[in-house]
Amino acid sequence: MENRTSAENPLVASRAKRIIAYLVDAILVSIVGGFFLHPGLAAALSAAYMLTRDALPFLDGQSIGKKMVNIRAVKEEGMLPLTGDWETSIKRNILLAIPVVGPLAELIVFLASEDGKRLGDQWFHTTVILEEVVGPKTEEPVISETDL
Repeated sequence: MENRTSAENPLVASRAKRIIAYLVDAILVSIVGGFFLHPGLAAALSAAYMLTRDALPFLDGQSIGKKMVNIRAVKEEGMLPLTGDWETSIKRNILLAIPVVGPLAELIVFLASEDGKRLGDQWFHTTVILEEVVGPKTEEPVISETDL
């Protein structure tokens, strides 16, 4: 469920959006990894992407999956994006790098938690929010209804 909170805590991303974003990233690394001739290189590149995907500057701190569903991982304190924050990105995603057990543990905690946070979010004080949809700016009227 997407919960509306204050301006300091933007909309929290739904579990469904987070799962879709993860699956997009996982499928992407599987497909791209299949094109490399050397399985070790494919595994290394896939692991590097999955660990650092929330810090990649050329993706503006969003994984490809997160960009597709319009969500972003941020630090709880100050709601700062993880762009360029390699340490936090790697730490919050490290459990996902453990084959089968890591993602399964993360999924169980994620689905069972009241706030929809997985272990990586809980341990390293991050959350995933909806990106603001920015439309064309409108000028505020010079005279508002309250001025009349």
